[in-house]
Amino acid sequence: MSLVILNTILSKPNVIFHNSFSFYNIFAKKNYSTDSSESTSPKLPSSNNFNLKDFSKQIDNLIKDYRLNKKTEIKNQNQNIDPTISINSKQSQYKLSTAPSGVPLSKLLSNTFPLSFKESFEDFKIRNEAYKVQDDLLSLLDCYPHANELFESKILKIPINLDKNNNVIKISENDEQFFNNDFSEDEKFHRNITYQNYINEFVIYPKGKQSNDPNLNHLIFLHGYGGGIGFFLKNFQSFLSFENSNWCLHAIDLLGYGVSSRPEFRCSNLSNSEDFFVDSLENWRKLRKLNNSENILICAHSLGGYLISVFNMKYPNKFRKILMVSPAGIIKPSKLPDIPKYYDMLWNQNYSPFSLVRYFGPLGSYLVSGWSSRRFDNLDNEEEKNLLHKYAYIIFNSKGSGEYILNHVLSAGGVPRCPLIDFKENRIKYLTCDTTWIYGENDWMDVRGGFEAMKLLNNKVVNESGRTITANVKIVKNAGHHLYLDNTHEFAEILRDEMIELENYSTINNR
Repeated sequence: MSLVILNTILSKPNVIFHNSFSFYNIFAKKNYSTDSSESTSPKLPSSNNFNLKDFSKQIDNLIKDYRLNKKTEIKNQNQNIDPTISINSKQSQYKLSTAPSGVPLSKLLSNTFPLSFKESFEDFKIRNEAYKVQDDLLSLLDCYPHANELFESKILKIPINLDKNNNVIKISENDEQFFNNDFSEDEKFHRNITYQNYINEFVIYPKGKQSNDPNLNHLIFLHGYGGGIGFFLKNFQSFLSFENSNWCLHAIDLLGYGVSSRPEFRCSNLSNSEDFFVDSLENWRKLRKLNNSENILICAHSLGGYLISVFNMKYPNKFRKILMVSPAGIIKPSKLPDIPKYYDMLWNQNYSPFSLVRYFGPLGSYLVSGWSSRRFDNLDNEEEKNLLHKYAYIIFNSKGSGEYILNHVLSAGGVPRCPLIDFKENRIKYLTCDTTWIYGENDWMDVRGGFEAMKLLNNKVVNESGRTITANVKIVKNAGHHLYLDNTHEFAEILRDEMIELENYSTINNR
């Protein structure tokens, strides 16, 4: 299959690079504009007598020539720019994310793809080694796989049962009893070997204690669309720096994402799609025995924020507070984006942006490097960048599953189909916990959603005891949609303040 794709590229480069479908903005454009009419694909070698090594070398040389020509072109275009500013500086390489409004593949060639074809082929060889890549990435933490002075950590696989239609089966009391106590890494394999589907969890907990200790406070990270626990690496490092022995951190891959199992996604509408994720999250919570709602703080990004809101409406009073980090699906933007017709059509047919990575086989990692080189360019550690790229490639290239919810929740351009805040029914008013709405100052998600939610929720009475909930909005400077990565320092300060606030509340109310 890979050779078929390569031969297609070799024989018909213009078809592949100019007429193929958009990649949903997964590859960020450079900070300077490029006229696509002036872009031309590099001439690729003939497919006769194809040799993989020779092909890789020739392509690497072509790409180097292309980059050199492009740099020269850019330099000429920017002669009036301060000469102390380099086109290759961190400022120009790092790119805040933008709304999914369509980028044709012809423009993708104006990006820098730093990975060589040889490296891309090497990554392709390990495409099925998700656990190893995840372990390598998490091993950058000083508490994994071996404990440090304060914390231990481990990876767990929590079983999720599905019926023949891939609907989540509610767990029985026997299942709950089965996971009544924490289990070691050795026991984990034997206890999960009969389960076909599971949620992948990374947990950090105080040394000598259990990771589901009801007397601890619990911080739970939920990723967004296409994400996984590895993207929170910097936030794990921040958590460890707090040196707070009263907290346990859980980060989970949603079912069908990251390194969780990837069952066939058969949901045909929004309601079924929500249940697929929400019910699996509730099973996870029960099996992990996280039953004290007053000591649970949720940190949910983008799609994760939308799903945890729906969770709270279906299963109220399961946690104390949600940090809604640039949540998706909240409110329709005041101005709808201009979407090309072809792009809208492909979106509505539920094409996944990650299918392109899978389609290009051994060149998939090369394509992903156009995104990862910008998303992680503000990191100083080269090993960290490299491992985050490999991790991104591995999860983007994995079997399509949970990613197919996107079309049910959002229309092209990231516009919510059934926003939680609208004029007909404000579903957001059914939230029963405190919320803090956090946005980047350059966020493409509409911050109006947070302010409208604050108006609707603040001081709302949620139960017979007369308890009221609170809601507020915070803006992170020098950040966009991925603010937890764009400005890790300020985000860490917000996170620590929220943890202290929950601790103080628990102390006052004698948890």
